[in-house]
Amino acid sequence: MLPRIVVDVMGSDYGPQEIIAGVKLALMRESGRFSKFFLVGDKAIVEPILVKENLDAVPAVELVHASQTISMDEKPMHTLRQKKDASMFKSIELVKSGNAEAVLSCGNTGCLMASSTLKLRTLPGVSRPALASIIPTKTSRFVLMDVGANPVSNVEYLVHNAVLGSHFAA
Repeated sequence: MLPRIVVDVMGSDYGPQEIIAGVKLALMRESGRFSKFFLVGDKAIVEPILVKENLDAVPAVELVHASQTISMDEKPMHTLRQKKDASMFKSIELVKSGNAEAVLSCGNTGCLMASSTLKLRTLPGVSRPALASIIPTKTSRFVLMDVGANPVSNVEYLVHNAVLGSHFAA
């Protein structure tokens, strides 16, 4: 089954226009690699952009309304309690409910890590999440683990990163 991807379109320094342009590019170049994009954000802001980009009637795109956003300077625990309808949290809920397999957000990293850990949990035996990046090379690509989530690492966390990376790369 091809993955369904949730995109928090409100979590960007440049606004939803740039994120939606990226989704459009993915639809044009990589349409065979996923089955659906759920775009999560304020309907009043996002819908006109979808119309402008000719994505409003594309079956692989579904808009999910979220009335709140999280700014880059907000504290994770405060937002978890106060912003239940934030686009980032609704995005994670779509994965938790089984409606999607992945979340993409360019928003507040601390909030993303805290909320995904609390709502989705980690793999058994892994105590902390890690950010990963796919790095292309001339002949293939590789997964670079822990690109900023953990300011301090020890041997245990490095082993956990290896476990996470192997699952991600598979």
